[in-house]
Amino acid sequence: LQASHWNSILESELWELRQEEADIFPALQLSYMHLPFYLKRCFAFCSVYPKDYKFQKARIAEVWVAEGFVESQGGVPIQDI
Repeated sequence: LQASHWNSILESELWELRQEEADIFPALQLSYMHLPFYLKRCFAFCSVYPKDYKFQKARIAEVWVAEGFVESQGGVPIQDI
């Protein structure tokens, strides 16, 4: 990405918002805003897990496939997709 893109993120007003206990961290909000749609579904799904949950890469990938968020692509390992 270009420097102008990262500068716009750095200068975002989201960094100025007051952080409440139940709110989304500004960094997560900014990350979410810049994800493509198909990844937003995967990201949002993670919110059903408790805070500080330790994700296992292979397991979460299997759940995303089961939920229809990610489709297998031939011989490509699902974690890579």
